[in-house]
Amino acid sequence: MTRLINDVLDLSRIEAGKERWRDGIVNPVDAVRRAADSAQGLFPGKPGVELRVTCPEVMPDLRMDSDRLQQVLINLLSNAAKFTEHGTVTLSTEVGEPGEVLFTVADTGSGIAPEYLDCIFDKFQQACAGNVLQDKPQGTGLGLAICRQIVEHYRGTIRAESRLGRGSLLTVSLPEAGSEARPCVLIADADETTSHYLSILLEKDGCDVLLAGKGPEALELAARHLPDLVVLDPRLPGMSNEGIVRQMRAEHELAGMPILLVSVPEALQGSGANLCLAKPLDSECFLDAVHVLLHGALLNRDVLVHSDCWRHVRALCPAQSGPYSEAGLRAEMAGGFSGAVLVPDRFFEDGEFVRLCRRNGVRIMALPNEAPPVAGLATVEPVA
Repeated sequence: MTRLINDVLDLSRIEAGKERWRDGIVNPVDAVRRAADSAQGLFPGKPGVELRVTCPEVMPDLRMDSDRLQQVLINLLSNAAKFTEHGTVTLSTEVGEPGEVLFTVADTGSGIAPEYLDCIFDKFQQACAGNVLQDKPQGTGLGLAICRQIVEHYRGTIRAESRLGRGSLLTVSLPEAGSEARPCVLIADADETTSHYLSILLEKDGCDVLLAGKGPEALELAARHLPDLVVLDPRLPGMSNEGIVRQMRAEHELAGMPILLVSVPEALQGSGANLCLAKPLDSECFLDAVHVLLHGALLNRDVLVHSDCWRHVRALCPAQSGPYSEAGLRAEMAGGFSGAVLVPDRFFEDGEFVRLCRRNGVRIMALPNEAPPVAGLATVEPVA
């Protein structure tokens, strides 16, 4: 019962996007040997079964959570041991296609009937051989489902091949570290609902995501992983609104890290971040800001740019985006403009302007007066 509860909670956290992934460089050879050592306890009661390990001396590295890779490999070994009474269980790793690392667990057990192969990675699914009352395997039916969730989180695949009575082969494919460069974004927000929502947007957009709910945790994760972007609500427990950004800027390795503030308007003024967005968020506007800070990408929607911001972002905006005076911005919104406005962060002090934007469905993107230069927001001199 305890194992069932733990597996259910584990799978639920992963599916809900609330799992804390501690990514780092992982050596596949070390991972295989550690998994085999940890799995030795599965085999003493089966004297007719030999656990074998085969792997080359040198393999390309992976970038992932090493504990989660161990969980996958041990779950696969446990599954193989459960169905094998005589013969061998073999854990191996090798280089597959370019940019691909393969892990395989092969056994000489009872095998899996063809009709079960498509469902064994589903929740609470177990394949049985013979009489289901006598041969029903022990376990929760969640181990392989958890394996699939972990592998797919890292853009890998897991598949099974089997012949009834002849054994099974389960293969995990994972991308090498650096084979598919994905930006890493740290989301630091005490609101779990907001963190979950933003992580879904970013993961679908091709980013790896780290989550922090408190100020000290955000600083620790930023220093350890050096993310490409920090998405931050400065109202984090454990630090003042201004302290979290100021401390990041004071750390040598973090000083130039792009910071996107996402919070209520009154928490965004004088922040020292690179861009600011006011809650409630518009998903397209949020991703536009992310693309600007990560890639220097052209803003992907209609944007009105205040004259004070124009020289910084002119190259990123459509030709008719600006520059606008405050009166010009108000006139455009009164005329039914739909999109975003890019203004200095002092505009958050103007409650009427904020209300006008919200009333017209316009989202505010703010450029702090003292924002440090980053790629994508480099100063662009006006054309004569």
